[in-house]
Formats: sequence, structure tokens, C-alpha cells
Amino acid sequence: MNKVDIKIFKRKFNLPVSYECYDSEEIEEYQIKALEKFLENQKILENIPNDLINYLKNDNPSKFKEQKIDNIFKYIMPDKLYVGRNDKKRVVTLLCDYKFDLEHGIALRFENEKLVKIATQDIIF
Repeated sequence: MNKVDIKIFKRKFNLPVSYECYDSEEIEEYQIKALEKFLENQKILENIPNDLINYLKNDNPSKFKEQKIDNIFKYIMPDKLYVGRNDKKRVVTLLCDYKFDLEHGIALRFENEKLVKIATQDIIF
């Protein structure tokens, strides 16, 4: 498993990368390109998306009584990047541990370097 250096919400990480493929399959060229394009466009991860803050507040309103979340890393911690097997669009999902749902965590799914969905990590399966 490869690791990549990436800056997420103004903090540096060295995250493992996994690719959607069975043991008998090869990693496809388009999957490698998807990761390369994602890493080239790290600016998409500079600021905490309002969608993520809203997701956290809606998921567990009693825990997020505060109006402003100053340190997102008190609640989520990036764990790995998962590169999907899709030859029509570039799919990379940032998987995070989530303080209030250790079993399912949180996934931020990017398609063609745009955030398209925030949900539990079940979205990748």
C-alpha cells in the first residue's frame, strides 16, 4: 500500500492509499490518474467544507451545540484515501475516523476533483 503526503484542512498528513480492485486484478491506469489529479488539486482540501460541518451538526446535534467548530480534528481524523474503479470519472474518497461513529467513520467522496458526497464510509462499498 502506497502512502502520499497531503494537506487536509491546513494540516499535513501521510496517508495510505488503497485502490478498488480484487487481488487478481491490476490497478488501472485511470485509477492512478485519478489519484494524481486529486493530489494536483489539493486546494479543494484547504478549507473545511460547510457541507462537512453541516453533516456533523445534523448527524449528532446534541454534541454540536456550539455554532462554530474551531478544530475539526477534535471530531474527525483522516485515515486513508480510497481510489474507486470508474473509467468514466475520477473517484477518490477521503476516509476519516469519526469520534461519534467509530464503526462507520465519515467519507468525503470526490468526483473529478469536486466534493460530491459526505456520508458514512459505507458509500464506497
